[in-house]
Amino acid sequence: MPLTVINRAGGRIEIFFNPESGTKFKLEYRDNPVKNKLAQQHSGVLQYYRRGSNVTIADVDDFREQWEKNTRNEKCGIVHRVYTGMNRAGRPFNSLNIYRGFLNIEQAGEYTFYTASTDASFILIDGREVVSWPGRHSVHRGLRGEFSGQIMLTAGIHKFEYFHANQQWQYFAIAALKFPGEKQMEIIRSEMFVPMVKTELGALMGSTASETADMSWEHCATLVIDGMQMQQFKSIPHGNLYYFRPDRYRIGAYDILVEPDFAPAAVSDEQAKAMLSEIWTKRYDTPLSSDAYRFLAVAIPFFKMEMIAEDFYKEIIASEIVIPSDALFAFFYRIKFEKMLEAEKYKEAVEELNLLRNNNINVDTVNLELGRMNFYYLAERELARKLFKEINPKKLSGVFLRNYYILEADLALFFDGFDRALSLYSKMDSASKTMSRRYLLEADGALISLRNALISKRYADAMDYLDNSLDIRPELRLNPEINWLKAQLLAGMNRPRYAACCAELSLLMNPDIATAAKAALWLGDFYRKNNDNTRAMKCYEYILTFAPQTKEAVNAEHFLKELRSQKEK
Repeated sequence: MPLTVINRAGGRIEIFFNPESGTKFKLEYRDNPVKNKLAQQHSGVLQYYRRGSNVTIADVDDFREQWEKNTRNEKCGIVHRVYTGMNRAGRPFNSLNIYRGFLNIEQAGEYTFYTASTDASFILIDGREVVSWPGRHSVHRGLRGEFSGQIMLTAGIHKFEYFHANQQWQYFAIAALKFPGEKQMEIIRSEMFVPMVKTELGALMGSTASETADMSWEHCATLVIDGMQMQQFKSIPHGNLYYFRPDRYRIGAYDILVEPDFAPAAVSDEQAKAMLSEIWTKRYDTPLSSDAYRFLAVAIPFFKMEMIAEDFYKEIIASEIVIPSDALFAFFYRIKFEKMLEAEKYKEAVEELNLLRNNNINVDTVNLELGRMNFYYLAERELARKLFKEINPKKLSGVFLRNYYILEADLALFFDGFDRALSLYSKMDSASKTMSRRYLLEADGALISLRNALISKRYADAMDYLDNSLDIRPELRLNPEINWLKAQLLAGMNRPRYAACCAELSLLMNPDIATAAKAALWLGDFYRKNNDNTRAMKCYEYILTFAPQTKEAVNAEHFLKELRSQKEK
């Protein structure tokens, strides 16, 4: 089958070909290419020949109609240019000929094309008719340049076609042009046409020099998540194929070159889930690469595929599958860790984090989360401080690096006092530094809305807003009223352990008497209900010492007597 080479760079060839419907195109792959005359590049055009009938051609549409009707003795060959006094493809009498190639236009501008032929000829550029000389005639008037047409061309590649219908034994076909700004026409040189190769159809030969099965493939979808790509190909006879990075992949006797810039096909969430499920289900038949596991570690949480998430995590932990530790930790964080925190399964979370730590998976990030767990949720402050000292902050980034600095400041609040914590929070990036006084007042006024949300029990909405405020203005964490408000929201969301931490932090921030009394009473009740009577008694004693005139002091005194009585027994 004739092909036109559009571009060639090293071993890569971009080709143009125009097969008939149903034609199977087969590529032969060789590690050591065999020199073959058929594979030599030529500059020029392809000549297509068909034997026609004795019909006068009136226009381009007439020519195309005759071309479709007459399919006898079809031939094809390469010629250097349209400049001939004989038909090399077949007999000249009653012949139909199409010369087709691609012009490389180096200079943009208006070009004039000319034709000289025996009988009808037409020149088309990019499918547009530029020159027309229909009917029956000799070549002479064309040689004088009487039949021409102009067209504006940009620099680059343009499709060239020359249609010629010849009804006599004499045969001439000549295509010429005049460059922008020039006065004389000239024959279109072969060097102006992009190179081409001619190939032959045949069976695909495998590495053992025997025929091998045909294969077809089609690029169907590109799924992009966090800058990573998954390419889906549909293949006969191999079914669906999935690739996760640009490379050359060997499939039987074939190589598939996966490019990074495939246009992403539209993929719905349901289609994406179906593809990911298929990949996971067939992982034993088609082993997954580390790139595939990394992509799945992001894609499974992204599409909330809880059915396979647990199996994926267990398989990764239990096996020697190579997957970047940051990808594995991100998967654990999204699929398991966040749910454990919401359910206050803190001890289970610590066990999972220690498992990751023992497997050397993101040790610094894991130590950070272990430190936060012990400080905020388990009240193990000394252990939290020990874990914090083992963290290398240079290996943290994004939200984890920010959490590192927040934990540092909160540890300072607990062990070194308010002033040290304030100095650390002051060093953090904060929107407060760029806010106007008016905007600061409006932001502080939002506390009223948060209190209203607490009264109406819209805990989740209020917590989202509060967390966002704390992210952009970390110094608000040193506001005792904010911490007490957060404690109440967490308690309403059934997260009492985390609420207890926030209440305890608020008492370290020199709160006003009303806030201190409320926070200490709630905290004492929490410890009493969890049978931690020692801590409960300290909370009640705190109220009687610093807020003896409040109504909370009455309850504190009652519970304190009750706990002391139990202790004496």
